[in-house]
Amino acid sequence: MEFQIVSNTERINTSAYQVYFSLSKLSNFDSIPKGKGVNNWETTEDTLSFNFKNFIFICFRIIEREEYKLIKIASEGKNPFSYKIWIQLKEINYNDTRMRITMRAEMGIIKKILLKRFLKKMISDFASQIAQSFNVRVS
Repeated sequence: MEFQIVSNTERINTSAYQVYFSLSKLSNFDSIPKGKGVNNWETTEDTLSFNFKNFIFICFRIIEREEYKLIKIASEGKNPFSYKIWIQLKEINYNDTRMRITMRAEMGIIKKILLKRFLKKMISDFASQIAQSFNVRVS
């Protein structure tokens, strides 16, 4: 069963170029703090993988880039379910970029019931944290 989750639209006080440049290379995520239970973190420019609590393996790859506008990511390998994530950027003015994250996931009904609320919070928190990280830099 497929379903979609969309984050709030976040305002980022910098150019779409700067946001895109930071997010379009997954190796840039090496410097972020890892959550509790995250280990075996590995990145390349196009892939990111890790284990969560030595139980769940997560791996994804950037499959499409549209400069300053879109980064499309898809699950890869033995993830607990199949998904795609779109990070969409729209520059309003030079120091005003809007960002929204959309996730489409394919999973059984039981997993959907158990995970949908968690995934919604995860996607919303991720969008908010990205915006906050840029807004702190330019304040």
